[in-house]
Amino acid sequence: MSGKLHIALIVGLLNLTLSSSSEAEEIETKQEGPQNPTISLKQAHRMAALNNPNFKNIGVAMKEAETLTSSAWTVLLPQINANGAIVRNEKEIAMSFPDFSEFNPANPAAELPSQEVVMQEKWSKTFGVTANMPLFDPQSIPQIKRAHKNSERVRHTAKREKNELLFAVTTAYYQVHAMQEMVAVWQENLDIAQTFEDLSEAKARAGRATRIDVLRAKLQVTEALRGKANAIEAVKLAKSSLALLTGLKGDFQVSAPKKIAPVTAALEQLERKAKDHRVDLKEAQLTSDMAALAKTETLLKWMPKLDITYNWNWNSTEGFSGENDSWMVIFGASWNLFDGGRRIAETQLRSLDSQRAENTISAIELDIFEEVRSAYIRMNNLKHNLELIDSQVALADENYALIAKQYQSGLATSLDLQLASSELTKKKSARVIEQLKFEIATLSVQKVAGEYHQLAH
Repeated sequence: MSGKLHIALIVGLLNLTLSSSSEAEEIETKQEGPQNPTISLKQAHRMAALNNPNFKNIGVAMKEAETLTSSAWTVLLPQINANGAIVRNEKEIAMSFPDFSEFNPANPAAELPSQEVVMQEKWSKTFGVTANMPLFDPQSIPQIKRAHKNSERVRHTAKREKNELLFAVTTAYYQVHAMQEMVAVWQENLDIAQTFEDLSEAKARAGRATRIDVLRAKLQVTEALRGKANAIEAVKLAKSSLALLTGLKGDFQVSAPKKIAPVTAALEQLERKAKDHRVDLKEAQLTSDMAALAKTETLLKWMPKLDITYNWNWNSTEGFSGENDSWMVIFGASWNLFDGGRRIAETQLRSLDSQRAENTISAIELDIFEEVRSAYIRMNNLKHNLELIDSQVALADENYALIAKQYQSGLATSLDLQLASSELTKKKSARVIEQLKFEIATLSVQKVAGEYHQLAH
């Protein structure tokens, strides 16, 4: 999930909390048994690794990379082929020849007996085995190196995708926890509203308050019920996002996540870390290495190739040799001296690919620095906003306490108390959202600096 999607979801949850209406419900944040478990962030990560289809595809990609590397080595291994045939000829062909095995040197003039040699059987059968192995294939060296580079690139890609998924799980987890805190804020507001209502009714019975004061108190109670119900719906929405990523079934609660370590490094340090640790930059560098190896592979097409071939054949017809089987070993060489200019054009294309890969590295470096700067500035801005909202909550809390005492003694009106209560709830709700934004922004800084994978384990 991108940063914009995170903010959109946060804003949507805030709007839902503050605007729509539904019936009030109670929500417990403690474990209630096997049907309503409480999970930690680490457990959510593990569940995503086990259940998320995209996570499973990462493992498939890793195995694919290993297979491709093994496949590259096959160019240096022998190839063995077997063949056989049964042929139905029109007729059998045989010829008579002197049987020289009966030749007697002591009597050279003696007539030799004749023997019949079958040259072609009516049903002839053949079987053969051929083995070929390259002795010198210069293109195989860059091919194998490129396969290993590709395998390494796939591993980096898998690591990046894994980090993205774990970051999405973490973000969803923090959103669930924040919305649970929002429910607690509205529960507190409901308690305050009910106290306001009880006090107003008591004062009205004593003749110290009017019907308007009681109605205002009741209105605040219904508003608190509405806000709490909306917060509960926001929890359900956030849980739905987390369940989609982790494969969780049924209702569940999340425990309070550990406090995120603040980012103390300077912007320049984060930029250097990003350049050293960002996986997408390593992917681009490996792509550049592969492009250079592809160019070398094309250049080596100008070199000759040497191989050795062993062939063994068996034929049901013995022929002149009087033997059914035969074998031979062939040392071969091939050298493509001219292919119409195809290798020249291919070399030029490989050079362009290499230049493009180098340019991509430069572009990614610029993008990374921009991401780090933007995330760093946003984090500091949200940190400042959170400090301000903390002070506003403290002031609103103190203001409400003073006006509540004044209302009890008749020095403040019910409208004053209603406004103070609403302002306190508004500031506390805003603080929950600002805290969530700041936590996600802090994690985003660590992520764009290439460090989030350390938090994922």
